[in-house]
Amino acid sequence: MRRAASTEHLFLAPHYRAKQAQSLIIVLFDSGPLQLGSCRLVHIAMLILLARRAEQVGARLRWGVLQHSTELYEFSSPEHLQQLLKTRTYYPVNAEHICQWQLKLQDYHDSMGERWLVGGDASIDLWPGKEISHRVIVQPTQDSETLEVQLRDGSHCRRITLPLPATNIARQLIRGQFQVMVSHQSNQNHRLSLMFPPIISSHGSCVGVTLLDEPGVVLFKVPRLNDSNIVKQASKPVRQHMPSGWQILAMHCQGKMAGALLSQGDTLTFWQTNKLSSFQKPEHRDFQTTVARANLQPSAYLTDGQSAAMYVLDRGHQLVLFSSSADSMRLIMTGVLGIARMGDNALAYICYRNNVLHQVVTDLRNVSHYYSLGYTAPENTSVMFAFQRRHHLGYPCAIQMKSDTSEVWRIHNLSINDLTVDVSLPEGWKAIGLYYSSVTPDKDAIANLLLINLNKRSIGRYFDGQLEKLYTTPTSKIVRKTFCPVSGLLALLTEAKELIVYSVHENTLRLFSQRIGGGNDE
Repeated sequence: MRRAASTEHLFLAPHYRAKQAQSLIIVLFDSGPLQLGSCRLVHIAMLILLARRAEQVGARLRWGVLQHSTELYEFSSPEHLQQLLKTRTYYPVNAEHICQWQLKLQDYHDSMGERWLVGGDASIDLWPGKEISHRVIVQPTQDSETLEVQLRDGSHCRRITLPLPATNIARQLIRGQFQVMVSHQSNQNHRLSLMFPPIISSHGSCVGVTLLDEPGVVLFKVPRLNDSNIVKQASKPVRQHMPSGWQILAMHCQGKMAGALLSQGDTLTFWQTNKLSSFQKPEHRDFQTTVARANLQPSAYLTDGQSAAMYVLDRGHQLVLFSSSADSMRLIMTGVLGIARMGDNALAYICYRNNVLHQVVTDLRNVSHYYSLGYTAPENTSVMFAFQRRHHLGYPCAIQMKSDTSEVWRIHNLSINDLTVDVSLPEGWKAIGLYYSSVTPDKDAIANLLLINLNKRSIGRYFDGQLEKLYTTPTSKIVRKTFCPVSGLLALLTEAKELIVYSVHENTLRLFSQRIGGGNDE
């Protein structure tokens, strides 16, 4: 319902092909007491859907309210949705209302097209005549967590049960707050490169993207939600210039500053990375990197203000450490499958130890805690981590056990309930992240797997055996993506040079930056 109200897609649309309508489609709503609250979400969705339907078949759309005067309104802007929501009444539909509207519709006999009636059982039954071509019955289910919707078209009847959106989102929509759900930007001053994935600050305040035609990063401030859960307007992006002639090995974002590990000849240097400067480049066998497109090394920059450390995972599955307290690189662990930064001063990684998978949690001084997972996994398997504040027994994580036509992931709910669950994903979807709805989940919490469709257009979540689509890009495929388990932000770059930032914790699109730059990356 939230996505329908945001005009992202038409998931409530009838599944039959629209017939060529005549010049006018009319929809009448029951705004009485039995249709207040969650039922109004379907009213919003139906008005949007019918507007699209009218546009597709070359018709006009007019709408009215059964309990109000027999006046029909047009629909062309979000203000008209707000007008619909303001028509709520506290008395039900009666026979007099129906009689008045029957007389009114006779005025439009020459332009007869589809006639829709949306309301509860009682109001629908009051109008059995053939003047109405489609009837939509909306009513909450007994558990009050879903809505039952029936579509009656002549002798045919279709039923669907719709889950309600999150409470804050539903409240926002019912209040008519759907015009500024996301901060849009259209900026032609920065040409973005699609070479590297975006970088996200661990607290979710900024997202950085490399520039196309000069060394550097453009940093986008992610707008915050205000007290009404409305995304505030974003400030202008800021360029941060790198020194020329250096090749990027790893990148990070700390606060309002982008940082990077750069390579040139036999020297490694840290750009805009507090407390770290330059190091002698080790032999290739000790630090295996390849300077190539889209080939950033996984890394984590940790700091407490007094000291700093950068952990980097090389192509040979070696985890190495650059520290402000040492003048050379240090090898920490071999056989490492994946790493994730968990706040300013913690790193989690999965590695082989005595031929058994372990999760290791360490800090910038390399004080480590080991948690055995008790089994082995295929070589070069993928791993993911979920952030939570209580991690006395490690962070929740997921190990990929199968990567054929449908992926299988083994989820370890460490520090929550210590349960291990194998999850088979629907065919055509790949996991790109792991998270919980709260950063302090209770013992019965179930992990969400963040997914991307193989068409590279849709993002979804897999939760308790159910797949839910979260977002679909307007036109272009996703070419680069980054998920931050701490902030819950997903940053996407599309073929059209769009930067999209989505919050999985708030189920909200936070930033949409359109078509910055053009041309090829070559």
